[in-house]
Amino acid sequence: MKNVWHKVLAVLLTVSFVTFALFFNYEKTLAAISVNDITDNSAAPGSTTLSWQFTNHGNIFILGALFNTNTVTGSATYGGQSMTATSNSPTDIDSANRLYVWYLSNPPTGNNTVTVTTSGGALYRVRGVTLAGAALSGQPDSVGNVTVASGVGATTTVTTVNDKAWLVGICRETINGNTSAGYLTSLLDAGESSTVGLYQSSINPISPAGAATLNCTTSPSNAAIGIIGIAVIPTLNTHAAIYALKAKVFILKSKVYVQ
Repeated sequence: MKNVWHKVLAVLLTVSFVTFALFFNYEKTLAAISVNDITDNSAAPGSTTLSWQFTNHGNIFILGALFNTNTVTGSATYGGQSMTATSNSPTDIDSANRLYVWYLSNPPTGNNTVTVTTSGGALYRVRGVTLAGAALSGQPDSVGNVTVASGVGATTTVTTVNDKAWLVGICRETINGNTSAGYLTSLLDAGESSTVGLYQSSINPISPAGAATLNCTTSPSNAAIGIIGIAVIPTLNTHAAIYALKAKVFILKSKVYVQ
């Protein structure tokens, strides 16, 4: 009986060595988020619906709109899919201007219709961006506190949760002047200034996670200005590789006898 237990022990030791001979090493890397496509459009005074075609190559679509009245509500779709308003939308910049930001994770690729609808007639301008390398679920990482200012500029602070989140924002001034990038902020749209501006943090990606800011300024300086920031989670690439140990596996040399 004693020798039987010796044999069982030898088998278990052999299996243990073989198990350790192969092991999984998971290399986790966060994808780099990049700007893919930018779109903008505007609706005539009194409009309730604005639609246009837009070709998407990214995996999250962020869209901002400024209405020249704060008595209407807005909604947006892309490719027939409803976009989600950020938790701080709408934001009233002043008594006559309302700012919305929507997002859609994993939007349909290719050429599809963007539709922005309001509950009442308004003049509005819309600008959007698609990003590649974003996670397909769990978006957004976080949204910023809304800042509305008059004169010099506005700042939003976003406290990110996930490492290497990508911070973008929609900024709007109210008297058809221009917005421009302020402290630690850069333009997304190739240097084009606009009454509705797309911006990103100049220190993207935000690492480690924590508080980050977006700042935009306005010209002329007597305009009211508002900004909404949204942080996007990067996708996680997990690669499993199997490595073989080079160490030799030694098995008991002694003979095991079974009586």
